[in-house]
Amino acid sequence: LDSAAQVVVVAAMSNPFGISNPELGRRLDFVRSLVAKKHPVDDPEPSLIAEGLFIGNKHHAADVGQLCRLGITVVLNCAPSGIRALPLDDYEAKGIRYAVTNVKRDDTSYPLLHDRAGVRSAHLDVAKEVFDAARRAGGRAMFFCVAGQNRSATLAVAALLLCDQPLPKVLHSCAARRPFVLENEGFQRQVVELEALLLAQQPRGRFPQANVQGEKRLMCSGDYIADQPTPNKKPRTVCGLETTVEEVGRLLIGSVGRTVEAEQAFGF
Repeated sequence: LDSAAQVVVVAAMSNPFGISNPELGRRLDFVRSLVAKKHPVDDPEPSLIAEGLFIGNKHHAADVGQLCRLGITVVLNCAPSGIRALPLDDYEAKGIRYAVTNVKRDDTSYPLLHDRAGVRSAHLDVAKEVFDAARRAGGRAMFFCVAGQNRSATLAVAALLLCDQPLPKVLHSCAARRPFVLENEGFQRQVVELEALLLAQQPRGRFPQANVQGEKRLMCSGDYIADQPTPNKKPRTVCGLETTVEEVGRLLIGSVGRTVEAEQAFGF
């Protein structure tokens, strides 16, 4: 590989999320085209964004009658522990499980889903466990925070991604039922990074490329395609790792994007 291609390879390996800044920007534009809309004046009840999963606010969490009417059996408090006056005795009487993950802040730098090294947060582990438990029991979960807009919505979207739901499908559901979620730009970024991490874990996969009017089409989770065997691949050592040019090229497509240097180096 020439020096330009090696720089591209090193950049991909040093990025724990496997997504380039240009691709990250495109994905964030896609997110913002669907959600992060103006908060409505009225928010009368929780929003069902997927089978068995609602997003709500602190007022919804206090309305036990409404929770029972909607069939909600598990409530996850995603706000700071400062939310008080929740009817926990009534929860117990109605058989509603209560769980909490103390998300202390909602500023853009808070590592709600993962830190900058890509290490998953305890908040996300709790959210996934709560949702899984509700599904196993045949119930429904509601994630809530103060406004049902950022902390709870981000954890709900992330929990669905961990259940193999493609991000575009989840966002379209949010757009239809609760379009004001994910206003926090830092949380938007973490959602996109989580999607990239999950896609990178797909075995021997690649992002297909399609050109529409000279532009690379925006990829979504459902676009993942399993590789087909290719004969006559010769291993090479790239940055100290034995691999094939084809494999490195497929890694880069979807992580640092299709550049002239990458195309020339890998023959794509």
